[in-house]
Amino acid sequence: MADEDKETAPEQTGAPTSNNPFQNPPWPRRSPGKPRGKNLGVKFFLLGVLALALCIPLFMVWGLVKEREANYRQATAEIGRQWGANQTINGPFLAIPVVHQWVEEKNGENLVRRQNREVLIAPDRLEIEGSVDTSKRSRGIHEAIVYHSDATLVAAFSRPDLRSLSGQIVSADWQRARLVLSMSDPKGITEIRVKRDGSKAAEVEPGLGLTSQIADHHPNSGLHIPLKLGSSFGSTSGNGSQETIQTVFEIDLMFQGSQVLSFVPAGADT
Repeated sequence: MADEDKETAPEQTGAPTSNNPFQNPPWPRRSPGKPRGKNLGVKFFLLGVLALALCIPLFMVWGLVKEREANYRQATAEIGRQWGANQTINGPFLAIPVVHQWVEEKNGENLVRRQNREVLIAPDRLEIEGSVDTSKRSRGIHEAIVYHSDATLVAAFSRPDLRSLSGQIVSADWQRARLVLSMSDPKGITEIRVKRDGSKAAEVEPGLGLTSQIADHHPNSGLHIPLKLGSSFGSTSGNGSQETIQTVFEIDLMFQGSQVLSFVPAGADT
């Protein structure tokens, strides 16, 4: 009878139980058939796919921006061809044809070489004064700023000391001297007047007409004026003083352009 009155204890399986409500429940046991590294690899793969999917709209926006930039450049270039492109004005300079001489040693002998060149003489003083009227031109959704400018350039030159230049200058042809003005887009010129010491100079001719040595450093776009200076150019005054007489050129330039307008301070004093 005593054996029948004994209560049998419940069989314990798994983690021990507890009546404490604040105790964390036991963690589920991982199945030994599913390795943990495989799950991480799948997660990283999904993250990579998600990152690539998010990059698609970024590439679409980038392509749209590049397309807009190309269309803007094309629109401004078309406006520039019709009205006038960016203008950068450099000069004026005096282009003097000279004969350059040097000694070259060859096979133990000293040979005298001569070559026809041109030198550019910057003005002693350059004054630039003008006004700019701007407006806008549109091509589709794009706009470009265009302008019309009236500028006056006053350049004063004195006779240069060619002996101070690099190399040996044998002679200078002052009769073939030219006044050159470099300009990015000469097609934008609407009117030009050139005076020499208050009197009208020779007619303006297109292009700089520079030799290859100088044209490599100065764009061969612009204009030039034949001068025929003569040997008396820049001579000293005849009142007994040694004051050098300057030759002053005044250029009234009316031109059009777009977007950018620049003047290079070409003079010793600008």
